Amino acid sequence: MNVIALVITPFKERKRGGGNNIGSIQILISAEPWKRKVFNGLVQVIVQSTGNPGILTLKAAFQGLMPFVSKIFVED
Repeated sequence: MNVIALVITPFKERKRGGGNNIGSIQILISAEPWKRKVFNGLVQVIVQSTGNPGILTLKAAFQGLMPFVSKIFVED
């Protein structure tokens, strides 16, 4: 269990707004690391273009499976 104890002393009244401003508290919680999941033996591949035409070569390999190579001609 995490416990945070705060001791706050209010600011003196300001000329502009009146009233006491005791400040603000912000708590930031880091997001979980990004990850992509495989489902039903499928995977999604995202590629980013350089803007130049050519051949995109996709290679995949995993222990116990036959290696896979796919070549795709890319036009601008």
